[in-house]
Amino acid sequence: MAMLDLTTCLACRSADLDCVMEPTYQGGVAEAHRFFLSHRERAVHGRIMRCRSCGFRFTSPQFAPAEYDRIYGEIPPPPAGAPPSADEQRFVRLARFVRERQAPARFLDFGCGGGRFLDQLPDYRGVGFEVRTGQDLRWDGRICHGELDQARRTLDAFKDGSFDFAVAWDVLEHLPRIEDDIRAMHALIRPGGLFFVTVPDVSAPAAKLLGRRWGCYLLEHLWYFSPTTLGMFMERMGFRRRHDARIGYPASLGALVDRINQTFGLALRPPPAVEAAVMPLPIGLLFGVYERV
Repeated sequence: MAMLDLTTCLACRSADLDCVMEPTYQGGVAEAHRFFLSHRERAVHGRIMRCRSCGFRFTSPQFAPAEYDRIYGEIPPPPAGAPPSADEQRFVRLARFVRERQAPARFLDFGCGGGRFLDQLPDYRGVGFEVRTGQDLRWDGRICHGELDQARRTLDAFKDGSFDFAVAWDVLEHLPRIEDDIRAMHALIRPGGLFFVTVPDVSAPAAKLLGRRWGCYLLEHLWYFSPTTLGMFMERMGFRRRHDARIGYPASLGALVDRINQTFGLALRPPPAVEAAVMPLPIGLLFGVYERV
């Protein structure tokens, strides 16, 4: 299957584009799973394009949406006995941010994984969704797998306007059909409802300092937002910016060393006694709150 070349900017729709980074991955879809997510063999990325009009960066060409599902499906699960991740601390903090801005209500966790963020808001009425392109819907009353448009058409739990707010933590940068998915999110959130997101911030000090070695230039990342370009895109999708800020990303020392090894080709190992210690890393994570217009 041919890869898809993108010819217009996602944020401002300009066609005035140039290449700012040549790809460091030369393989195809069959071996791509070896270079995705935290246990990748090394950090690689596709060709990175830039919009000359607004500065937005993105990967082009991209695999087809169904091929990304295939890649994610081929990534092996963590080994038995693996140390706990820092996700719980991250979700505790994100839940606090939500509670500060939103009273208990019905919400959608878009890109929910196993539902661990839902567990942080037990007094809210949370529903999870995991995108699976080209697959039949699977819905157990708490988490749905499939395509959002199909869920909207067939499930009462996903009627348009039925969610008071939604969250998407580290999700948008992965979506090959991002415009379709965010339009669907706009339909699902009631007018005036909030959409909470986190994405890597390509304009953050860490990104500028590390340049091509920034740890978020990755094969699975398709879109590289800044506060400005994310605001432009969300406004085009029918949302109004309410708040954005850079926040730390809780990660274990072991995960940090793994990322350094993957990026720089090293073989460092932290002392076992501190490998599981978690710290908030200033990687350039953008937290945004957008109102559904």
